[in-house]
Amino acid sequence: MTIFTALLFVALTPGIFLTIPPKGKPIIVAVTHGVIFAVIYAITHKAVYHFTKQYEGFQEQYVFPKPIKNGEMCEAQTCMCNGAEIAEKGRCQ
Repeated sequence: MTIFTALLFVALTPGIFLTIPPKGKPIIVAVTHGVIFAVIYAITHKAVYHFTKQYEGFQEQYVFPKPIKNGEMCEAQTCMCNGAEIAEKGRCQ
C-alpha cells in the first residue's frame, strides 16, 4: 500500500505527467492535483489493499487464547482466565 500511495502521489504531482489547469496559479494547480489524488485513491485503495495484503503480512487477525476456568492449568504461553484476565503458564486463579 505504501508503494502504491507513493507512486500515485508522484504520478499526480503537477508537472510530472500533466498539469491541471495548464496555466493556473500554483495554489490552484496544487489543490486540483490534491483533489484528483484523493478521488483516485478513494476509488482504488480497497482493490489494491486486497491485492497487496497477502504480501505485506500485517493484516493477520489476532486469535484470543481459549478461555479456561478457575483451578484449571494454563498450558499455553498465555491464557484467558474467566474470559477477562490473562495469566502466564500455571493455574488459573
